[in-house]
Amino acid sequence: MKKYLFLLTIIISLPLFAQEMSKNAENREQDNCEVLIEQAEGNTDRSVYERCGFDDPVRAFEYWGPYVSNKNYRKALFELAVRHPEHEYAALYIRKSADNGYGPALVKVGHQAFAEGREEQAVSLYRQALQTNTLTSEEQGEIAEKMGLIYLDSKSADFDFEKAISFIKQAAENRQALSNNILGFYAYTGEQNFPKNDRVALNYFWRAILMGCPAAEENVGVFHLARLNKIDRPTAIGYMRERLTSCTPPTFKEPSELEKQEQEKFIRERSACDCPSVMELADRLKRQPYILLSIKDDVAKLADSMSREYMVQEGQQMRDGTEILEVRKTAVIISKGGKRFVLNLYPVKCADLCSKPLPTANKSVQIKPYHITFTEQECIDLLAYARELVDINQPFVGKEECMSVENKQKDTAAIFSLLNQELDEAENEATSPEKEEVVSEKAEAAMEAVGVGTSRPMVTAEQIQAAKKAEIVQKLNLNTQKRAKRKVQTPQKLNPLNK
Repeated sequence: MKKYLFLLTIIISLPLFAQEMSKNAENREQDNCEVLIEQAEGNTDRSVYERCGFDDPVRAFEYWGPYVSNKNYRKALFELAVRHPEHEYAALYIRKSADNGYGPALVKVGHQAFAEGREEQAVSLYRQALQTNTLTSEEQGEIAEKMGLIYLDSKSADFDFEKAISFIKQAAENRQALSNNILGFYAYTGEQNFPKNDRVALNYFWRAILMGCPAAEENVGVFHLARLNKIDRPTAIGYMRERLTSCTPPTFKEPSELEKQEQEKFIRERSACDCPSVMELADRLKRQPYILLSIKDDVAKLADSMSREYMVQEGQQMRDGTEILEVRKTAVIISKGGKRFVLNLYPVKCADLCSKPLPTANKSVQIKPYHITFTEQECIDLLAYARELVDINQPFVGKEECMSVENKQKDTAAIFSLLNQELDEAENEATSPEKEEVVSEKAEAAMEAVGVGTSRPMVTAEQIQAAKKAEIVQKLNLNTQKRAKRKVQTPQKLNPLNK
């Protein structure tokens, strides 16, 4: 009888024992999670929260909510809130995390402030977030880009180009595609006194392409259209400007008949102006204290840098101390600050026409969207740019699609060397923008021979050396059968136009 009672006791006790063991294991796991969560406050590990039950809404807020709140764990509070945004304490936890200086929480509150129109507060929160050292590289880039776009908005009271570019550069360094595209635009145009350099512009555009910016793909196409004199530079700049603040290219809209008529009239009037000379003259005249708009019956109309107009006569003294010395038929002579200036008539109409790009709807200059489709030739270009401009250990556009052509050899050195040399010569001679875009007959002949466009004007030192060796070999074997059989294999470069 005692034996049966003993067995019965064991049978009854087993479930209780198992339950106790499970509880002890759970407590040990809980204790371990508490240690891990405390450690996570000082590192970038976010996987610990999933392992410790933060995704379970019941356990998260019944146990972890009070625990991390009492401990003032700013990172854990934020992780709880973003996993359960609908919970009544979510907003409170994010605010508490932000008050404790956690970067992602500051960003979250900043986004909310910006959406509600409190731009100044949003900027302050973003700036604090960047200074916390709690953001990942990608998060730093996103916020720096957001700040840059706020300061870049010329219609905003916060417009400040120097601050904008400072943030945009920081974002570009942290792999933000749009920021690289923006820097490419300013390097190409030289606007706002940004250092103008076509080579740098092309590199920025290609960095943007590799990081996933379709608008930059189109900008590269436009870049080469201008270089080949298919379109003029103001048209190229106007097209790029439409893609300045978004990586999503604007859709092309077919113009109405009235719009077509207006475009044709604009093109006729613009073609009657010598735009390169006009823009050069306009730029020079704008550096004077005033520009001369018109002269009629010894009365001259002047305008200052703020576009304020003044009617003046000979001998008149203006409020800023400027003295009108003489009014001639085609010029006005003034004196200001002890300096004498001769104001020639400002080419108002042509300057206005030349400052606007030719409409892309006109068939003769229509720019069709171009996008990479990962052909073998395009892949060779992509991989070459990737090796030179980005960290190839990280993801980039075309990496998976193009690795199959990585080891295929192509004799591209000669053509790339030639184009690289042309850019060097253009930069050294400091030619005008229009002249910079001219491709020499030698380059055109070389490109025609190998069937490529001017798509990649930069090469490595090894490619240049190989090109020199190839030229020597060509000269030595000029009249030999070996040269006659020699074939130049160069990939077809990215075509900026869809023909």
